[in-house]
Amino acid sequence: MAARVLRCVNLVKVGGTIIRSAQRKNTLQGLCSNVQKVQGIRANLLVNNNIMKNSLKNFSVTAAAQQMMTDPLNMIQNVDIRSPSSSSASSLSEAGAEDEDDQNCISAIYNPEVISKVEKEATEGIKSGKVFAVVHLGGRQFKFTVNDTITIFKIPAELGERIKLEKILLVGGENFSIIGRPLLNKELVTVEATVIEKTKTSKVIVFKKKRRKGYKRTQGHRQDITVLRINSININPSNLSSSV
Repeated sequence: MAARVLRCVNLVKVGGTIIRSAQRKNTLQGLCSNVQKVQGIRANLLVNNNIMKNSLKNFSVTAAAQQMMTDPLNMIQNVDIRSPSSSSASSLSEAGAEDEDDQNCISAIYNPEVISKVEKEATEGIKSGKVFAVVHLGGRQFKFTVNDTITIFKIPAELGERIKLEKILLVGGENFSIIGRPLLNKELVTVEATVIEKTKTSKVIVFKKKRRKGYKRTQGHRQDITVLRINSININPSNLSSSV
């Protein structure tokens, strides 16, 4: 009998603890739901407040614009008219000096005395043979003088054929230089060359492998090339004034 009473008492205690825990859970859930509701209300209030602020700003801007349109004199009154400072004045003077320098350079280029000096130096360079040229060939630039050999990619020309190089970027000597913009006139400079050899480069090994696949490939590549010898670099100084 006493054991049964103890069991009943224990069951009552356990039931009380279960009821208390359930009440606590209910209160916590209620608090969480209330907190979420309060946060939602606060977010809505902030959104409404931002909307009101933006509407007030737009209203103030449109009102100011309407006032300026109705009274244009306010726009003129708000303009700040001041004399230029020393820094701005100095920058303007520097810009004017740079423009003057550019004009002086241009006038120096077209000066007949300068052109006559370049023509004289060009004729002396042709007589002495100390003339060089820079030519664009196959996406590359080559600098050479007379009797030099250059190696370029394959071109459709036969062995021993004499060709003319037309894309000349620059011609110069010991005391003069004539630069194209970007190319020089064909009547001013002519460069002739002869095809002396058509061959291939040394073999380049191309090896491919995929590990753990048993895949191996070995290939060789030889690029077709053409060797040119520069025969002459002719400059016509008389056409310099017309090509400038």
